[in-house]
Amino acid sequence: MEYNQRHVRILVIRTFICMLASSAAFGTVNAQPRNILTNALSRVNGTAVFAAQKNWHPFPNASERTLWEKLPGALRKEYIRRGEEALAYTWPSLPAAIYLEYTQSGSRQSDRLSSERRQKVLDLVLAECMEVAGRFIPQIVTGVWLVCEETSWVGAAHIAEQKAGKGLPDKSEPIIDLFSGETANLLAWTSYLVGDRLNAVSPLITKRITSEVRERVLLMFLFNLDLLQDQTAAERLRQDVWLPQSEMMAAREAANSAQGFYIAAQGGHNEQSHNHNDVGNYMLYADGEPVLIDAGVEAYTAKTFSPERYDIWTMQSAYHNLPTINGFMQSSGKQYAARNVRFRAVRDSVIFSLDIAGAYPAAAKIRTWNRTLTLDRRKGMVEISEAYRLDTAASDIVLNLMTPCTVVASEAGTLILRVNAAQPQHQAFDVALHYDGTAMIPQIETITLQDNRMRRVWGDALHRIVLRLKNPKQNDAVTISFDRRGK
Repeated sequence: MEYNQRHVRILVIRTFICMLASSAAFGTVNAQPRNILTNALSRVNGTAVFAAQKNWHPFPNASERTLWEKLPGALRKEYIRRGEEALAYTWPSLPAAIYLEYTQSGSRQSDRLSSERRQKVLDLVLAECMEVAGRFIPQIVTGVWLVCEETSWVGAAHIAEQKAGKGLPDKSEPIIDLFSGETANLLAWTSYLVGDRLNAVSPLITKRITSEVRERVLLMFLFNLDLLQDQTAAERLRQDVWLPQSEMMAAREAANSAQGFYIAAQGGHNEQSHNHNDVGNYMLYADGEPVLIDAGVEAYTAKTFSPERYDIWTMQSAYHNLPTINGFMQSSGKQYAARNVRFRAVRDSVIFSLDIAGAYPAAAKIRTWNRTLTLDRRKGMVEISEAYRLDTAASDIVLNLMTPCTVVASEAGTLILRVNAAQPQHQAFDVALHYDGTAMIPQIETITLQDNRMRRVWGDALHRIVLRLKNPKQNDAVTISFDRRGK
């Protein structure tokens, strides 16, 4: 296999344990029998599973230098810089009082500190892989040992799944959730990448990793690594995806390639698990880089899961790629849903359409709002058409677009979204946003990010493009489109 920079990204985000843990936790909404794992274990040949693990070598470890030395110098320097910051990190403790805060006030301080510990371990491991001078190893040892010593790897909100109920975690009853899966994944990759260097300090370190991962996760969820390895090797980037039950779609210009445009969108309703008010939202990528995004969510607080949830900006439709109509955003609740959702994919194009009027409150006076997204593979462009009918004359209509890109005004009717402008380790390129300059006025807002979780993903700021209709009519249709500038 030819290893490249993309494989490094996959290295730090692809998880075999986390995939299984998340599918177990979120695979279905309906109640299911609780003996799924027991039944699965009876069908697995454990000897074959762990024998196959010895031959599992999807990426070079830190001592195998060909890949690491070929990485761009700027990228290696950035990972080393993060590792150097982590060298000065003071590892926080996780006392019982912090776990109890969730029960008492809804605070997820324990999750924040646990995530921070894991991020520092990751930064240190990747820095060691880039430099291999050994100076990051002592701090890696400290971080790994602390994680292994934690009473529980489970998120605060999921502790209540144990027989003892909410409050303090019961070490004798490991629970598999997304957080524990991610932790096992991090430790497994740490052992894989720098295990020989940890063993030089003490062989008890990797032995401890193996023991903790096995007891907390693997023995709870034993699986066939041979099958998983085959699945990973056969994994491909599908050209078109349509999930009719959840009303989610995705499409890319070419199968098995991140080059060109990729678009994903959804219908559904506004009472999903961990819901945002975002019926009809879509995301757009170009050459594997984000152009229009779902910003995600800030660190969880008591407010996140309270009646004030939708006061948080990241939950609101105005901060998704959605219209605000007559001053109204979408409302929360299962009744606020998409209608007439359709998906059609052929060789040269993909069309996804839906009526999102039902996601807005009745006071918005929307009869229909038909949104149609088209990926034209032949032309290499994406078009979004908004055709609407209102019950009364329109007072104000805006189209909101969220982007991490630098936005530059061009000629009338065009904005340039400069991808990777703030990331010198990546090559910058432009995507052009075209709109009717006679019908819409653009406004660019900068959203300074205060939340560390979001800053790690998006940097210091995001931008919201607000396209306001100059003279909104009661019934009308407007269109915007995207193409690669210069292509």
